[in-house]
Amino acid sequence: QTDGEQENLIKQLTNETIETAIKIKQLSETTV
Repeated sequence: QTDGEQENLIKQLTNETIETAIKIKQLSETTV
């Protein structure tokens, strides 16, 4: 696995984590 592939994987995971965090935030805001 090259450094570039690993970097892309980390970026993808980071984006997914941010998206999940936003969804959770939106869900918690609607339930309040």
